[in-house]
Amino acid sequence: MVAVLAVLIVAVAASCVNVGKALQKQGTKSLPREISLVTLPTYLADATWRRGLVLDICGGLLMVVALAIAPVSLVQPVASGGVAVLAVYSHVQLEEKLATVRSGYTGSHTTPSAW
Repeated sequence: MVAVLAVLIVAVAASCVNVGKALQKQGTKSLPREISLVTLPTYLADATWRRGLVLDICGGLLMVVALAIAPVSLVQPVASGGVAVLAVYSHVQLEEKLATVRSGYTGSHTTPSAW
């Protein structure tokens, strides 16, 4: 039962971390390109960037909770699924196109890409 709870916590944590980063990216569209002590207040004043930061921090804290109740061998594979959440969010909310990238290896390794 603890493992199931940990998996749920990690899934929420990974989603928070990845969507938070996407929100921060979205917020930077209207902000200065460089962060410094001078421009930091501008970033903190932007509601979208700030929501992303809060989500990212909450996700990190939830990840600590999950690691406290479950082994990293359970937590990490579930956490990596947050990349899929980020890909869907980026496609739907940020209107980024997803592409399949093929590697130069003989296998048919594909990676979703929003870059």
